Amino acid sequence: MTMLLDGEAAPAGLVSVRAHVNNSLLVISGVFEVGSTIPVLLWPSMPGQIWVNTCRGAISACCLREMPYRNDALAAAPACSLFGNLVEGSRPGVFSDIGRFSVAVPMDTSFVAMLFVHQDPFYVIDGYQTITMLGDGTVDIRLSVQSSPCYSVQVPGKQLYVCMVCGNVSPSNAHFIWTPTWFVRHQCDWECDVGFIKGLSSCSSLGSVVPLMLVPYVASVVVVAGICVAIWMQRRPIAIPDTTLPTEMKADIIMFKEATITAQHLRVKVS
Repeated sequence: MTMLLDGEAAPAGLVSVRAHVNNSLLVISGVFEVGSTIPVLLWPSMPGQIWVNTCRGAISACCLREMPYRNDALAAAPACSLFGNLVEGSRPGVFSDIGRFSVAVPMDTSFVAMLFVHQDPFYVIDGYQTITMLGDGTVDIRLSVQSSPCYSVQVPGKQLYVCMVCGNVSPSNAHFIWTPTWFVRHQCDWECDVGFIKGLSSCSSLGSVVPLMLVPYVASVVVVAGICVAIWMQRRPIAIPDTTLPTEMKADIIMFKEATITAQHLRVKVS
């Protein structure tokens, strides 16, 4: 069960694991592909231990030293470093060739796990196989390796492709894009293909979206036009009505300089 190619990214993952009983030991062999990652083989540090990838979402290789599992070469290496053969050196007796390993381990071994560490950008994916011994001396292997598909995406600014494992599904007419945190929850960002416009959860063709795109522009034009009309109405000159008295209603005004007016000052001429 390996992560398959979907572009230029090299595959990485645990392809298969086989186990059989040989006297008092359990002989385990595995096939894997590393791509551009560093493989790290891990074993239980105590009988009955359960595998949990505690490095999921980590930002550096320092998390490997904190994992509660056995890898002798990793424990002997400087902190936060990945030196040496971390498959063959994981425990005594491990034989490792290109893409293969085999080893005889105690019968109570509960799992075999392999991490695939990518350094730039840093992320960790895992493949593991649970192993259960049955009462009749046979081995029950439950397939538990990562089986989600991966998608080849170019890392921005780098000539590098990463095969991202995405638990979510991209809409029709869309494709996944580089997501820096994809390895935390296996949720990937997406964008629409050429000729489609992104909505909240779908991609629409340009033919159906363009009219809708024009609605806000038309509304804006109407609002601006209304504001212009209102400003023009406010600034328009207001006609002042002619208050000139009709000819027959005109009257002459006589002003006197004296403070006191008597009857002698008044002369009435009747024409």
